Amino acid sequence: MTGHLALNRDELPVVYVAGKVTGMEYGEAWAQFKLKQQELENTGFYVINPLDHIEETEHWQKAMRQAVVMLACCDHICLLDNWHLSEGATLERNLSLPLGINTIEI
Repeated sequence: MTGHLALNRDELPVVYVAGKVTGMEYGEAWAQFKLKQQELENTGFYVINPLDHIEETEHWQKAMRQAVVMLACCDHICLLDNWHLSEGATLERNLSLPLGINTIEI
């Protein structure tokens, strides 16, 4: 599913969800991301879920270029439990550090 990033009109803190997608059954990955998105929204965050904006069939490198643009717009990154098993999520986490994007756990 693709979509445009909506403006954060409520001025909520913005969090990006990162975790393993490649090598997983897409429906399982989607469910994990969506569950974390709902948890974060219930806690008061505006959530950027990359699976809502990047096509399932997108080539990995192009998907990651799109993902890092979204990440760079966020205040926080929330890592799913499996993030360390993902080259992409590891890249996102490593990029977030020098950008001053806070890692949160919820």
